[in-house]
Amino acid sequence: MPISGNRNEHRRKLIVFLSILLITGFVITSIVYYFSARATLNEEILNNDLPLTSDCIKSSLNTCRTIPLFVTSEMADSSQVRNFLLNDKVNVNTIIRYLDLIRMKHKLLSCSLSSAQSSQRYCSGGSAGKVYGNIEESLCMKLKALAGTSMSMLKVENSGRRISTMVSCRKIFDSAGNLIGIAEAEFSLDDIIKRLEEYRNKYNRDIYLVNTDGVVVLHNCPHYNCNMKNLQQIAGLSGLTTKIFKAQKIPLTITRRSKNFFFYSRFIPELNCFILIRQSSKQASDKIMHALWVNILVCIVITVIAIITTNITLNIYQARMERISIIDHELKNINQSQQEEIRKQHKLMLENNRSLKKALADVKQLSGLLPICANCKKVRDSKGYWEQLESYISSHSSAEFSHGLCPECAQKLYPNVFKQDSDYDIPWTPSSEDQKKTQVDRGYSGFDSSEETKID
Repeated sequence: MPISGNRNEHRRKLIVFLSILLITGFVITSIVYYFSARATLNEEILNNDLPLTSDCIKSSLNTCRTIPLFVTSEMADSSQVRNFLLNDKVNVNTIIRYLDLIRMKHKLLSCSLSSAQSSQRYCSGGSAGKVYGNIEESLCMKLKALAGTSMSMLKVENSGRRISTMVSCRKIFDSAGNLIGIAEAEFSLDDIIKRLEEYRNKYNRDIYLVNTDGVVVLHNCPHYNCNMKNLQQIAGLSGLTTKIFKAQKIPLTITRRSKNFFFYSRFIPELNCFILIRQSSKQASDKIMHALWVNILVCIVITVIAIITTNITLNIYQARMERISIIDHELKNINQSQQEEIRKQHKLMLENNRSLKKALADVKQLSGLLPICANCKKVRDSKGYWEQLESYISSHSSAEFSHGLCPECAQKLYPNVFKQDSDYDIPWTPSSEDQKKTQVDRGYSGFDSSEETKID
């Protein structure tokens, strides 16, 4: 019973040690994985994901830019438009109808023609008037100052509700190469806004399109204040405006209120604006933290399974060891009994061996050549004395002799008693008188009436 108690105590200690070892190893591994994965994910977001997002947005903007550019190119190359701009007597309604057809054909918000000589501006929808004191005038002035023939830009209108559009302008020249007007086409950015909202919903990324004046012309932030027009009013970028405007591409990591934000800024020269992408690290950290807890939970389950498996294995091993101990004890008992039996048999063999040795020592053997007399049949011993054959054999072996008469001798010695042709099986023992006579004749010292020679 104490041995079984010690075994159970050792088993409990082993299970506790394995549990602590597995849980500690899993927790340390999970924590190291958490920090490593977070650093890797932050680097991946800042160096790969956000630049890729900016590339997609730029591609979408260029796709939207092709339509107004195509329209303005078509208007600039049209002889009808040149005639409108060079002939002051053309009916205004004719020009407006032409602009309305262009607008409906290409699904534009508006399109217009501006005369460089008269500063008269004709718009689709029936409006016409002088160009002065508004954004169109500044756009035309910028275009006149450019070395190129066309430009595109993003425009924001705050009348009633904030509307962001893309405007493309192109210079119109006469046959002599003189500037005679400017063609304008305004296109809706609904597709771009939907794309930005998809990024917001799917990746939780705030995207701002900011022109070179620092005005936010497009965004996807639902919490964004319409009155917030300047880049410096965006949370976390109050002191980074100059740094953003100087660099073509710049990744930034900003900490605000104990929260990390990733910023990526990229300049689009075709639209003369910046794409600014902001993403909080909280979502990525939450995903990694969720993975960490899942990993720890899996580790705990694996630890429990390992402990149960170890306990079952130890029980099986202990049961086998107990069976082996019982068998070993039985084998020891059998071995002891067999050893005792072997000792008894060995002792008996030793006694038999001693008896055999003693009997063998008592055995006398005859060997070699025996010198025997041819007449009296006496044998010469090793000392040179002659003695009777019976005496010599008796002294050199365990044989004993008894004397009798063969039929021939009996008839020869006692012819009166034995007839020559008589048959008999049992040798006759002569009388004492005949025995004495025979002993005297043969030199015998005695006569034994036994019928057989006894040999031990």
